[in-house]
Amino acid sequence: MAAGVSHPGLVSVCCRYIVSGETVEPASAPRFSSDDALIAACFLLFTCFIRSAVAPKKEPRMKQHIESLPDPVMMISEDGAIVAANSLMQSLLHYTPEELLERKAEDLAPVDSRADYALWWDRLMQAASGQSTTGVNHLHDMRALTKEGTEISLDVSLKRFDSEETGPCLIASFRDAAAGKPGAAQSDADKTTDPLKSLPDQEQFLESLQAAVTNAQAEGRFVAVLTINSGQYRSIVDTLGREAGDDYLREIVTRISRISRKQDTMARLSGDEFAVMIDSLGDPEIVSKLAARIQSFLSAPAYIGEHSFAPRPNIGVSVFPTDSVDPEMGARAKQRLTLESDLRSAIFKDEFAVHFQPFFELESGELFGVESFLRWEHPKLGTIELHDFMQIADETGMAAPLGETALWLTFEAIRKWKAMGHWPMRVIHTLSPQQLSRQESLLRQLRGLLLDSKIDPQHVQFCIHETAMPISEEQVTALLEISEMGFRVCIDEFGIGASALTYLFDLPVHTIKLAPGMLAEAIEDDHCKAVLSAGVQMARSLKIEVIAVDIESDAHLETARAIGCDAGQGDWKCPSMSFDKLCNALFTGHRPQKAKNAARELAKRQELISGTLD
Repeated sequence: MAAGVSHPGLVSVCCRYIVSGETVEPASAPRFSSDDALIAACFLLFTCFIRSAVAPKKEPRMKQHIESLPDPVMMISEDGAIVAANSLMQSLLHYTPEELLERKAEDLAPVDSRADYALWWDRLMQAASGQSTTGVNHLHDMRALTKEGTEISLDVSLKRFDSEETGPCLIASFRDAAAGKPGAAQSDADKTTDPLKSLPDQEQFLESLQAAVTNAQAEGRFVAVLTINSGQYRSIVDTLGREAGDDYLREIVTRISRISRKQDTMARLSGDEFAVMIDSLGDPEIVSKLAARIQSFLSAPAYIGEHSFAPRPNIGVSVFPTDSVDPEMGARAKQRLTLESDLRSAIFKDEFAVHFQPFFELESGELFGVESFLRWEHPKLGTIELHDFMQIADETGMAAPLGETALWLTFEAIRKWKAMGHWPMRVIHTLSPQQLSRQESLLRQLRGLLLDSKIDPQHVQFCIHETAMPISEEQVTALLEISEMGFRVCIDEFGIGASALTYLFDLPVHTIKLAPGMLAEAIEDDHCKAVLSAGVQMARSLKIEVIAVDIESDAHLETARAIGCDAGQGDWKCPSMSFDKLCNALFTGHRPQKAKNAARELAKRQELISGTLD
């Protein structure tokens, strides 16, 4: 800890956290939850103490600040180079962070308007040097290009920022021009009517928190911080657009405001992450009750237009001075920052691999297929599973390139199996909503992989998670085209959402994987077992294959057989393994499903794909 920090209570941690509606006390909880909300709550308290002792550098604070802003923002150097951009900017233009940082701001404009842009840029630099700013700090209806070449119209607002590293810079904030001109009067009106725009940002919240902690220490009282991640926001934005996502967040903010006390301070930290500071507490026990009420209130269905969503909020709670951050928690936060930094270069360093978990026929026990999972082989931290870095990928715009990498690696394994004589077999690979949204890019990659591998596509199934639904019209079109190419479609975690049955009729579904935990519930509850069995029989009547997951015991296996599942998957029988380990299993006599009329079907598929490319 930096010298001068006069808060020794930070050396020990005793954090409560809430997961899925349950308040877990420190004595019974794991020491550190994987839930980012816990880290965020503790880290906010930790940050305000560090700030009181050490003045942070300006660049990291500014880059953190632009990430917390509710609009797409980028930081531009004096020579026009893009030196930073928040995740909303990356999503708006469909660039990865690396791709944006390789460009100049003028590269984002159409070719026929770049001369005008250069003139405008010179005027902006004059303004940044202290000359007149009249008419140049706002630009309406600026034309810009997305990565795919689509032209969009944006309103731009700029503010000067003096950077020790890069010299004078401009902070450019963008808004959709079609949404209206953001004049000062309109902005003030928005703040009184739009609950999102009226919230303090992370920087303002930390300043208030630091003052509250100082007062609490002097008065012998408590201060609590709740960090709240609403869940579903990214999925809604990917499927219905950003406007629908903002409507969803407004509903979340309204609900939190209704439950919180009038004197509590609420802020938007970034994206769909919010914080609530509860000040001047005499009894810290009130915090757990308030957090539980917020959890319950937020979990009720939210209606956006014609769509219904079930929020899955995560809430982290930290109380000063009884809760605080020890070196282990600090290391956890530092590791997250390390992962975020390393993730940007990991693809180019070939640090990713795919592991495979087999699934097997329930009646015969014969191994007949595998499911691929992306793993990060970090040079210092070892193998990192997807769920430990996927949220970071979403926030940094890396989800789409990671999806492309995972798909390529899976087909690379298929090519190797084919050369070894271990083909055909069933392979399931999960597609992210971001990949489906980039329809043309995905289909182009699939056509190339299919022609290169020369396999029959019917042996490859592409899986979508039911928790990512509803899906957009473009994503449905992508799935239909994937099916027409000969690939098969699988729905994972089937049975969680209210719309599950609808997608069996609307999409070309060949396989469903039951949601985790369903077998355990069926064992404990006969009614649940009867309902699950009826659902499985309905799927089979539609000629849809059903795979049970989380088979971890003989009881799970017998239940899966009893309700009529075709296949099963679980660490008990077949854990996830590397490519080499799976090859060893195949060489020892396990043979995936036999090829039936493979040559004839392959010729038909290749003729179809070749015709599509022509």
